[in-house]
Amino acid sequence: MLKLLFINHALHCGGTDRVMLTLAKEMANRGNDVYFLTFRPRDEDFFDIPDNITRLDLNFKTDDSIKGFAYIRYNIIGYLLKLRNIIKTLNPDYVISAWTSTNIFVILASLKLKTKLIITEHIHFDAPPKIWKFLRYFFYRLSYKLVVLTNRDRAKFLNVLPKNKIEVISNPLTIDVPRVIPNREFKTNKSNIKFLSVGRFTSQKGFDLLLQSFKKVLEIIPSAQLTIVGDGEDYELIKNQAKKLRISNNIFLPGLTNNVSYYYEHNDIYVLSSRFEGFGLVITEAMSYGMPIISFDCPTGPREIIKNNEYGILINSNNINSLADKMIYLASNYKEFNNYSKASLKRANDYSISTIVDMWEFSILKNKGNH
Repeated sequence: MLKLLFINHALHCGGTDRVMLTLAKEMANRGNDVYFLTFRPRDEDFFDIPDNITRLDLNFKTDDSIKGFAYIRYNIIGYLLKLRNIIKTLNPDYVISAWTSTNIFVILASLKLKTKLIITEHIHFDAPPKIWKFLRYFFYRLSYKLVVLTNRDRAKFLNVLPKNKIEVISNPLTIDVPRVIPNREFKTNKSNIKFLSVGRFTSQKGFDLLLQSFKKVLEIIPSAQLTIVGDGEDYELIKNQAKKLRISNNIFLPGLTNNVSYYYEHNDIYVLSSRFEGFGLVITEAMSYGMPIISFDCPTGPREIIKNNEYGILINSNNINSLADKMIYLASNYKEFNNYSKASLKRANDYSISTIVDMWEFSILKNKGNH
């Protein structure tokens, strides 16, 4: 049995938060002694923590809009010392940390301690602000291992760390895969096709591009529907854009939900319109429900999941005309819809939590006696 300390900024509804908690749950279910610590206070948790995981926090209540060195004004040294004391007292076999800034803080807090620190990156190599890119170059080499989500990111991180310190392990599915997969047979005609996208309402997710494409879809399929699940700072912006494009009657924006599975089950085709991703977790989630996938070939993740159009349709990034064309094509083509639905189910198996944690255990985690 291993003692594992997971460290994350928060347990809000973000993809990284879901992934870290999913990994921690599976590690605990396998008999390990698991602790889950966040910088943010636990009363902000969006998710419930099972009884076999010990919940800890630093009670960091500072405005999350603060960036970079501005954290220093909020007694960050005090928080670092508190975190160091927790790590020293617990003395875990491994600390598993997520997100660039959090990784830097955890590395500083664990200097000279014997615990093996595994840092993980859930955004692509070029995404962090310059200050964090600069700091990770110097501090990441102090970690035991770095886990990245794609081979493209691994290639870039070879400029920061030696290859024996970098492992590529994809994110696991973070939703319960249905025992009975919805029947995706193309039993509907294209007139009532339902498209779906899920994510935080920010520029990164490209929902503004998706609306422009969907307007073109409606010119050919006037009764098509598009649901975008999530919330964020651009929610009202996207809502107003739909009004300006005069497509509001065909758009459904249900907001934040703790039952995203419902939408995977009750829609037909999944569309990812992101400008960039760290991996594209929503793609694999949609695949587990047998949804055919259409995605921009954005950095990074979609290409490695979908391969060369083997498990979905890849489109040049930001090309709204091509996206609209493929949405119409897949909504109209009986054979292709069914083929990609079956391909999605096949590919989703590669991202089951048991498969991914097996990779963690084989590649990184060792029994205590083997340290």
